[in-house]
Amino acid sequence: MHVFEGVCDGSNRTVVPKAMIYVKYGGTAVDADVSSYDDAQEADFGGKTVFENLRRGDYYLYGVSEDGTKTGGTHFEIKNRIGEREVVICTGSYE
Repeated sequence: MHVFEGVCDGSNRTVVPKAMIYVKYGGTAVDADVSSYDDAQEADFGGKTVFENLRRGDYYLYGVSEDGTKTGGTHFEIKNRIGEREVVICTGSYE
């Protein structure tokens, strides 16, 4: 997962370092209550983290900047377990 600041239109590559990434298994929509998420990891200084061994199904990822002023989230689905998948979260966007 990567966390970028602003809208995901391909032009902005400003990372959000040290963001906390929350994942909700079976999730399809944003929930700003972080206690409702199933797992969390801190992104590195490049705005990146990895969740391993995810199974088929729906997931909702929610990112919060270190200072709490930037948030964003996205839904994604794993249809098979083959390979890896990169997911981008852009702050200000809740897909």
